[in-house]
Amino acid sequence: MSKLKLEDLLEDLRDDGVIVSSGGFTLDPSKAEEKLRDFSFPSPDDYILKLIQFAVASHATKIDIESTSTKLSLTFDGEPTSEDDMTGIMAHLLNDGGEQKWRRLRHLAAGLRGAASVKPNSVCLQYWNGEVGFQRIWDAKGWRSEPFKAKGPEAFHRFLLSRNFSQTLSSAGEEMKSLLNSRLTPEEQKIQESCLFSPAELVLEGKPLARAAFGRKRYPGYDIKNDPNPGECKPPPYLKKADLLDGLVAPDHHYLEHCVASDDEWGLAVPETEATFRWGVLPGEDKRCRAWLALKAELAPAKLVFVEDGVTLSTGPAPFVCPGLFAVLDVHTLNKDLTGFQLVKDDRYSKMMEWLELEALRLRKKALQSLAHFPTRTRVEKALKL
Repeated sequence: MSKLKLEDLLEDLRDDGVIVSSGGFTLDPSKAEEKLRDFSFPSPDDYILKLIQFAVASHATKIDIESTSTKLSLTFDGEPTSEDDMTGIMAHLLNDGGEQKWRRLRHLAAGLRGAASVKPNSVCLQYWNGEVGFQRIWDAKGWRSEPFKAKGPEAFHRFLLSRNFSQTLSSAGEEMKSLLNSRLTPEEQKIQESCLFSPAELVLEGKPLARAAFGRKRYPGYDIKNDPNPGECKPPPYLKKADLLDGLVAPDHHYLEHCVASDDEWGLAVPETEATFRWGVLPGEDKRCRAWLALKAELAPAKLVFVEDGVTLSTGPAPFVCPGLFAVLDVHTLNKDLTGFQLVKDDRYSKMMEWLELEALRLRKKALQSLAHFPTRTRVEKALKL
């Protein structure tokens, strides 16, 4: 069977002609083709992350992934997709409209464009609303839309990718050897590495993936709610003190947490907490967060994590000094490059960093006012009195 090529996707764009969407954009297909040919991800398997983002931006609550050497399927619930949404889908990759509808279609377009780079035999997107459905297929024969019927009243999307194992093995080299040794496909490895902050539940081969924990207990078994004097807490003698900071507290324990409510319905899920102090959005509230901010007990250099629609785009240091700061930031309102994985450090980015620096100063001030509640108070005071 022939492999799917970029030209097979671009044929879809040519056939659909100029894109005209209400509230969207108009685009010359020939210009779109030129830009799309130059499009590439840092790693070919990054395409799966764009499909995860499409699912999360569709308000999916659960994403089931099945992946083998010859096929991949990704099934999820969420907002409906129409056949009209699929018209000239490749061109949506170049639409910089900020609305959620266009963002989710950009994720899908990038995922489809990236999937062509792993040289599959075919890709297919199916949608079933419980009564009727359609599927859009791209392969070496061209593209086509067909009616699709499934059993049951539950609506779902499904992305399918088919590949030939012998072709993949012969072309993948060292990457494929690593795959065979790890028993994880490259797509599965990407998901495990980059989707720790997904608000949707990810189920890989029938097993739910663990999400990133936001902080830890001071030590195993500790319950701050039942401690009348947390500033003097000491772990029991049977615990291994070498794993604790000054023998008293886990380095990843959060003395302070501020979970900032999102300005819209998008962002990070509300995390559970083991912090000494927590304010802002609390567990159990039906909201999303624009940021999780914390002061870690270990007081290491500040670390930032940038997340959009369930996928970590990058991590790095803060452009200012605040020992112990750990910030997970939702960046769906910031501009990115064509791949969608690289933040553009423009005015929007600068304003977010200015806001974050002010929030970091508030954390530091709160910590210095709360020293009596921290068993490592001397360390905290010394690090934060800059």
